[in-house]
Amino acid sequence: MDGLGSVAWWGFSPLLDLVSTWRDLKPESRPHSDQLNILLVGCSDARHILKTISTMYEHKNITINFYVAEKCFEVIARQILFLDIALQTDLGLQEKTELFLEIYGNTKIRCQSEEFLVQRANTFIEMITNPEFSAENFPLFDFSFLKYKQRDWLEGVFKFWRNSSAVFPADTLWGNRVRSYLGSRYDTRNGVYDWDYHMKLAERGGDVISRREYSEWRESGVAFTLRDVTPEIPNRSLASGFVFHRGGDPVARRGYWGDIVVGPFITYGFQCENKALYKKNNNIYAKTANDIAVFNLSKIFYELANRTRYVQEPDTDNSAKLTEIVEESDEVVEVEDVSVVCDKELPQSFISSRCKIFFMSIAELSKLTARDKFRGLFDVIAFGCGFVHELKPEISALLQPGSLVVVETARFVLEVKEDQCNEFVDKVVGMADMAGCVPVARGNDDDGTKQSFIYFTHCK
Repeated sequence: MDGLGSVAWWGFSPLLDLVSTWRDLKPESRPHSDQLNILLVGCSDARHILKTISTMYEHKNITINFYVAEKCFEVIARQILFLDIALQTDLGLQEKTELFLEIYGNTKIRCQSEEFLVQRANTFIEMITNPEFSAENFPLFDFSFLKYKQRDWLEGVFKFWRNSSAVFPADTLWGNRVRSYLGSRYDTRNGVYDWDYHMKLAERGGDVISRREYSEWRESGVAFTLRDVTPEIPNRSLASGFVFHRGGDPVARRGYWGDIVVGPFITYGFQCENKALYKKNNNIYAKTANDIAVFNLSKIFYELANRTRYVQEPDTDNSAKLTEIVEESDEVVEVEDVSVVCDKELPQSFISSRCKIFFMSIAELSKLTARDKFRGLFDVIAFGCGFVHELKPEISALLQPGSLVVVETARFVLEVKEDQCNEFVDKVVGMADMAGCVPVARGNDDDGTKQSFIYFTHCK
């Protein structure tokens, strides 16, 4: 098994506001629509959904249907969990942000985070097995595309999460993966981490991620350290099954089969609008991917709860401040403690009235293209780089003229060499052409190590 593993727990690109992206890149001849249908193919996590719905207060009178297609049901289960965390009402902003990052990117979590995981797993079991309970308490989610067998699989994932006595020795599993991957280089692994950081990650623009936090994650599987507390409980949401073939017989094993090379930093901890977080001292970034991730998630959660803009201003005493910018007036309100700003009246009814998220197996894609209901339905289709093979000519049937296609590049897939990144871009352009799509001009479009996405519009 290579360093990326068999399960993509996180993406390899920053989060996108897909409504704003669609409006910016759609042809002028294409009118604005009051309803957008967005298909996410193998995007691995809910980052694009979270970013998009958090800014819906800026997009008046738009409703969105998200269709999420994934290969692994453990990935779907985690997306449900992260969306649920984002819409929690009884967590402060800081607590919610730390909880999210801990479960998202760490192989071990704190006791209180494990208690939350168990409690929500019990609720999710009721959700997936009781349609009436789901409709009443989770109106945002729709599982109608999942077969009963697939719902049973999801239920099994949630049952494993809630089982505190389940065997998932995170330290051992992580160490075994690292030892197996590095082979004879294991004893000099710190040098390997350093090489991968400087010659691959930093060379491709990822140097805002500090060498220390990257190396610590490569060694331990713990990416986000936000408190002076050592996490000790295995994060069972990162467990999945994998089938090995030994002597011709399939053998299923549960373990950690995800990424051990790139890390969970790129999605939330690489790019943000607060340029103060990119300040350098002696040509070294003063802030880290942890700081950027905290800002991005705090912004998402704050805007979901309050439907106003979140801005974190730099302060000499390093304490965070919020500036609430009210569109209707020029009044500016500064709030010292961001942990208590979260509005207790959750806008779940607001989000649910304007959004719907449909979950499906990626195997359903071929069936969608054959159904009249989905012909020309989608305004945006986004592909994770590991599922670009799904960009087939038949996808054209799902698009209408002027629809946007977004493809994640292999820029931060560190096992892919630089020349292969450019070959990947060329291959994607050819596949998109077969599907009736033409590239949208963006900066560095010809360099696969400088761009995180390739954009196309559908012309047929």
